[in-house]
Amino acid sequence: MHNLGTIVPLPSDPRVFGFLFVAAVGSALLFGLAPAIQATRLDVSQAAKGEFAADFGPARLRNALVVGQITVCVLLLICAGLSLRGSNRMSQQDVGFLTRGVVELEFQEKFRSKILSQLAEEPVVQAIAATQSPPLDGMLPGVPMVVGEGTTALRGWYNFVSPTFFTVLDVPILRGRNFTPEEARSEAAVAIVSQKTAQQFWPNQNALGQTLRIVPELRTSRESRVRRFPVVRIVGVARDIVSCCLTIGKDPTCVYLPTTPSTAGNSLLVRVHGDDEVARQKLDARLSAIGPGAIDQINRMQAFQAAGVFPFRAAAAICSLLGGLALLLTLSGVYSVLSYAVTQRTREIGIRMALGATAGSVTRIVLRHSMKLAFIGITAGAVMALVLWRIVASRLFFMTTFDGLAFCAGAFVPLAASAAAAYFPARKAARIDPITTLRYD
Repeated sequence: MHNLGTIVPLPSDPRVFGFLFVAAVGSALLFGLAPAIQATRLDVSQAAKGEFAADFGPARLRNALVVGQITVCVLLLICAGLSLRGSNRMSQQDVGFLTRGVVELEFQEKFRSKILSQLAEEPVVQAIAATQSPPLDGMLPGVPMVVGEGTTALRGWYNFVSPTFFTVLDVPILRGRNFTPEEARSEAAVAIVSQKTAQQFWPNQNALGQTLRIVPELRTSRESRVRRFPVVRIVGVARDIVSCCLTIGKDPTCVYLPTTPSTAGNSLLVRVHGDDEVARQKLDARLSAIGPGAIDQINRMQAFQAAGVFPFRAAAAICSLLGGLALLLTLSGVYSVLSYAVTQRTREIGIRMALGATAGSVTRIVLRHSMKLAFIGITAGAVMALVLWRIVASRLFFMTTFDGLAFCAGAFVPLAASAAAAYFPARKAARIDPITTLRYD
């Protein structure tokens, strides 16, 4: 028996550690040997100028590394912001039904009658509904459907539900009526459709009283219950809900067909009194005692909703962590490059100040160099984030292609960090004594 709160074991994999070891050694060799090999090829005249080769200066390499650090930092921070804001929008998404106080359970078919009898006796149980496909827990099956006497088949998704499905989940019937108990027991040729289905199949028309032909495909099993409903009459229109998952959103189409708890699938939805987690634990203990393996899983509907949001919160946390590390590298990179540049240009700065340059103008020179690197890196990172997120947003309806707050925050933090990292080298440059410097040279 499982629930969404179970901790999944994650054993160590030697292949992962092996890859990490090889990557670490390779990185050390690449970034350690390359400069060493370059150093053996130095020419004295070029070394005096601070260059590795005639066409390659170390300053360019340092600047390129800093720009790369800022680019990665901006990319990760923007993605973290977009993921976090997207997960917040997803957690606030209207799923179309009430998840609080509802428990979903899956069971073994041979224990169906005993489980239903036990649930009927439980004081914590308020109502029971049957469904072939529980909401937020997987894709609905789909088949071609033909409207009325037409010939064009439209792809439609369907679900078998009992009449209490709509009351247990608090899904209102907007027009028409619910299934009657007699229709559910006899599997009458009636159906309830979602809002979007009514709008798509009967635009600018009243869906009530319309007929719908269900045309099973060749791959549809001969034992499939949908084959018992070749033609159905629409008796109601229900509010749209999220049947599959939060990333897809509300059903593009959904046709509800009648059934009863004694015949529909292996899933039940139970509305409980009081705290749903306490009720879940009680039901878990009582139903598990019926027989070994009687309950496959039992979860709160709120847990399904939280599980849908979790991957995006996890992505935001990972991007934030990596972005923070990249921000530290950016700080150290900008500070190191500017400190080294100030040291290398001490004589030049001394001459400038001897000729009348002020401390403020020298500070601006250092800060200008820092901001130049920062703007190049920020622009590159923002463009990469925009391209990457356009691809993600095209597949997830709740993600916006451009989120001004996330992009501004992801760009401002590295910019401020670069300015802060440039402060001490700039201050050092402004304090250079031109007389001492010229006397030393």
